[in-house]
Amino acid sequence: MYFDWLHVTLHLPVNQVLRIKADEESRRNQLMRDMAQLRLQAEVSQLEGSLEATDTPHFPPYLIPDTSCLCDSLHLVKQLTQSGKGILIIPISVIDTLDFLKKESMGAREAIRWLEAEFRRGNRYIRAQKSSEKVPDHMPKNLKKNNRDLWSMYEIFSCARYLAQQGENISSGHMVAVLTSKDLGRTSAPPTFQKLLANCHQDGISMEKISSFANKWLDTLKSKG
Repeated sequence: MYFDWLHVTLHLPVNQVLRIKADEESRRNQLMRDMAQLRLQAEVSQLEGSLEATDTPHFPPYLIPDTSCLCDSLHLVKQLTQSGKGILIIPISVIDTLDFLKKESMGAREAIRWLEAEFRRGNRYIRAQKSSEKVPDHMPKNLKKNNRDLWSMYEIFSCARYLAQQGENISSGHMVAVLTSKDLGRTSAPPTFQKLLANCHQDGISMEKISSFANKWLDTLKSKG
């Protein structure tokens, strides 16, 4: 097939060959986007059925932990994963930050080992963010170099907004919960990021301290069980 294509294109002008290749690439990218959309819709549909069956309609289908969750509250992350009521999405920026911290952080090393084990095991309730699962944002230039924590949060909410957009049929509750072990009342952020947080809340995304979130939902799920 490759040689047939080469034989045809050898007789065409270069600009026409480039247009053909661009069209093929565009169709391939569209197919990948369509497949990703179908996969996310299937995930949400599966979780919607699970939530309805257990009478917990407000449990977010997607849970996104930040780096502090995995380093400082891994036991709670594990409990939420084991509940089987939401899919844990590990953002690329969180994986990057764990790798950055692993030399001096025992919590980061432990989180990496657990994630690697879960990925190998094929746990359907936990997966890494796909490179396409993000929306364009207005991140300040050189933010990763100047403030890695803030850069990671921008990336996390970019992923969260993408996932939230896939659940337009969710009629109540939040589509995505971004979890942190930090004290939200004391976390300072620039006005641009605070505006992003406000917009995300309107899009069906919540940001919660993992200890409060876990206490609320794990007790509820136990009482339902």
